[in-house]
Amino acid sequence: MVVQLIYSHKNQKILEPHRHPGIFVAKGKEQLLVTKNLVPGESVYGEKRIMIEGPKSDDGISTKTEYRVWNPFRSKLAAGVLGGLDHIHIGPGKKVLYLGAASGTSVSHVADIVGPEGVVYAVEFSHRSGRDLINMAKKRTNVIPAIVEDARHPTKYRMLLSLVDVIFSDVAQPDQARIVALNADYFLKNQGYAVISIKANCIDSTMPAEQVFANEVQLLKTMKFRPTEQLTLEPYERSSTQDFDEPGFDNSPLPHVRNIKDPIYDYSALNWTIKLVTKLTPLGHGPFSHVFDGQFIPRPGSTWKHEDASELMLEAMIKENEIDISRRDIDFVRDLIAGIDRHPENEEKPYLFQIVANKQNGIDVDK
Repeated sequence: MVVQLIYSHKNQKILEPHRHPGIFVAKGKEQLLVTKNLVPGESVYGEKRIMIEGPKSDDGISTKTEYRVWNPFRSKLAAGVLGGLDHIHIGPGKKVLYLGAASGTSVSHVADIVGPEGVVYAVEFSHRSGRDLINMAKKRTNVIPAIVEDARHPTKYRMLLSLVDVIFSDVAQPDQARIVALNADYFLKNQGYAVISIKANCIDSTMPAEQVFANEVQLLKTMKFRPTEQLTLEPYERSSTQDFDEPGFDNSPLPHVRNIKDPIYDYSALNWTIKLVTKLTPLGHGPFSHVFDGQFIPRPGSTWKHEDASELMLEAMIKENEIDISRRDIDFVRDLIAGIDRHPENEEKPYLFQIVANKQNGIDVDK
């Protein structure tokens, strides 16, 4: 096997192709999983970008190529790659149906991998995330946001898709095995593959994760899938695992299905966001915070309160840890903490801002 190395004399990085086509490893002071930026000069979610300088030609000119760092702590697919998956079945020129595309973080890297000759059909149910997904797809033209739609109803977007080589599913729903099988019936071609991300607590939060996975494997078998590989995603995802299955729709070896347990997420993005904010609101609450607000902070012209500290600490945490979240979502969370809709242009429902910090009756998560 011939491995091509591309040297960067400026930052002393060496680029080496990963065994999965379309993915690379940048080696320097640290090793980074990267994908070739389909839109040079543009980042999607604030990820780091690096320039790799190739060898000089006879005329002394070298070419530079931009790559985007793919963080496994923010992408289950990247975590699986670093975890040692034998096959991800996503590569240059492939057609991919991505269920549960969210705001497009992982989708953008999949778009890099499949390249301009490939296509990524992205399906996302949340209108909030769907807006970010569509904005991302405006520049990555090989991404087709297959409408902000419920993956349970593939008939609603069937006219937008062709047959695909692989389905990647990351929908936090208790019936996602059925969702994948239904979409596979419509869109997965023979000799295709499916990769499924299963959150154990979305199936049954009272049952041990291992039992949930075993049950899901048996369920997938009844839907003509043949399990072939399972992989834990730790330490990138807490108590997570992945499985591959092969569906046998016409006695042909078909999709691999991936199974991931992620106890962090809830069934809907909105419910999860509200629950998250109830945990974030007390960030700025020190000992006797209400007394401190009332007795020590007040001074002429000051409107400071401990909720302001919660918002500032949230911003600092997001920046310090490079958390993948859009500006719109950050503003939404901050408004939920404050109990005030300060961004009416986003057209959020007014009652949402009365759940965590109700300014009308004073009943909130503090009480």
